Amino acid sequence: MSQNINIKILASDKTAKAFSGLKKRFAQMRSLANVAGKAVGVAFVAAAAGLSAMTLSAMKSIDALAKTADKIGITTEALAGLQFAAEQSGVSTETMNMALQRFTRRVSEAAQGSGEAVNALKELNIDAKSLSDLPLDKQMGVVADAMQGVGTQADRVRLAMKLFDSEGVALVNTLAGGSAGLQAMAKEADLLGIAISRQDAAKIEMANDALNRASKLFDALGIQLAIAFGPLLTAITNDLSGTGKASEEFGDTGQRVADALVSSFAYLRDVFHSLYVGGKVLQLGVYKLGEGFLWLGTQIVS
Repeated sequence: MSQNINIKILASDKTAKAFSGLKKRFAQMRSLANVAGKAVGVAFVAAAAGLSAMTLSAMKSIDALAKTADKIGITTEALAGLQFAAEQSGVSTETMNMALQRFTRRVSEAAQGSGEAVNALKELNIDAKSLSDLPLDKQMGVVADAMQGVGTQADRVRLAMKLFDSEGVALVNTLAGGSAGLQAMAKEADLLGIAISRQDAAKIEMANDALNRASKLFDALGIQLAIAFGPLLTAITNDLSGTGKASEEFGDTGQRVADALVSSFAYLRDVFHSLYVGGKVLQLGVYKLGEGFLWLGTQIVS
């Protein structure tokens, strides 16, 4: 008889241990699930924010590309290729854009027999009129090939200064590969999807214009609210000023407001403390209820 009792006690103990182990495992799984869920949520928000920032940056760059291309008379694809070639040789997009703008003007002047580039083009054995008739990217290729025949680096820098102004020094390395090097960079830019068409760029320009108009609507709303509330704020300020001058106790208003704020914060602190204690009591009750179910389970199994 005593042996049977011992067996029952042992079985009960083993069951309790088993339930205790399950309880711990479920708690661990829940903890891991919470951590994983938070991590996924944070990662999703970060990814969404990163994609939004990347999209807006790309839209801004494409808009600038299109407007620059229109300004200097070159296709968006050709300009993107030249910008890519510049970046690969350590030259910024802004420097390339300014150099092309000045080069365009100086070639046009040289074709008329004037300007800084006249003698430089002659030294390179390039006919200014024929050069001006070519698309801008082709003009760059002609100059790049001619530069390869220049004897010294100092002369290349000097001639580049005449053709591109101060940006010319930076472009010496960009032009070092000749027209073949520029074409290779343009092809790579196309393969990478950087060289977008003017039609696609126009869509981005429209989107940017729409975003700008939307921002202006919010600016206008702020202006209208300021206009609407201006007279009201003036009236309130004047009333307060008049009340302060007429009331002997107005000088103590700041102290009374401060005392009221202190009392309010103390009251809120008591409220939050009561909520905290109540939450702990509820948590303890749920825990005890769970222990009761576990105990009932052990009795059923035993």
